[in-house]
Amino acid sequence: AVWIYRVGIQQLGCRGVLPVTLLRSTLICLILLSGITVRLPERAFAQDPSTQASDESNSPDYIPEWISLAPPGFRRLIELGRVRLQVDDRELAKHKRIGLTKFSIQFKYRFRLEASSGMEGEDEEVYSDVNVYLLNPEFQLNHLVVFASSFRPEDPWKSKLINHEFDHVSISTDPRMQALLKRILALPIRFRLPLDNLAQSPLAPIYKPEIEKKIQSEVRARVVELERIIQAHYDLLDQTSDHGNRDIADRMEMFSTFFTPDTLEKMGFGFPEQAKETAKASQRINWKEHYPWNPTQ
Repeated sequence: AVWIYRVGIQQLGCRGVLPVTLLRSTLICLILLSGITVRLPERAFAQDPSTQASDESNSPDYIPEWISLAPPGFRRLIELGRVRLQVDDRELAKHKRIGLTKFSIQFKYRFRLEASSGMEGEDEEVYSDVNVYLLNPEFQLNHLVVFASSFRPEDPWKSKLINHEFDHVSISTDPRMQALLKRILALPIRFRLPLDNLAQSPLAPIYKPEIEKKIQSEVRARVVELERIIQAHYDLLDQTSDHGNRDIADRMEMFSTFFTPDTLEKMGFGFPEQAKETAKASQRINWKEHYPWNPTQ
């Protein structure tokens, strides 16, 4: 049987009508949804997590020329992090900064549902246990580097400001971070819902709007937690470099501590086991080749 399941993703910025194929209808039921695209609202995490893009921001005519002249290391990060350069005096004045780096995470995924029914308690309350598994989530990082209209160096790629802001970009594109995101998204989402009776299909409750909200809420919480961790690493960089005003004595030593279980534990990361698993896999991740992106540093 083929079902049409209407999925409203308005809370996360889009809506869609998605096809659902019922694979098996017994006490254990599977549903495969395809074509779901979820875009989380852009979060302006940078040196200040409350930063939001100003309506007066713009991209001057000279920016494309800057981009075309970017050295290979910068160009790699621009492509990897989908970096845009932008002038916004108002935003910088509001946060008392001379530069800001903002990022957002967008992703899409399919998910599989498994549901089984049961009964518990003296009142023999009937329930449906639902497990949700995200299938091959794809995510995309976007960055916005903001500077003042007065910032017009002869060679922007040699300036401390641009170098510092691209250090932020390198943190939020760290392959260890991406591996961590994949692991926490791979964790099943589990919840229990009431049924009217055991004869009712355990899948019956999933067509209610609250199921959609539960899945969206949990996925959003996981991404927001990783955003918080990225912001904490941004803060570490700013503390160590005095917001780019002070040279870092040993850059690789500093970056080697990023996204490690010890550092994540100090930050109160909500998924410690996934942090340990990522650390074990880090031996196969070329993160050390990710940071020496600027030969002048």
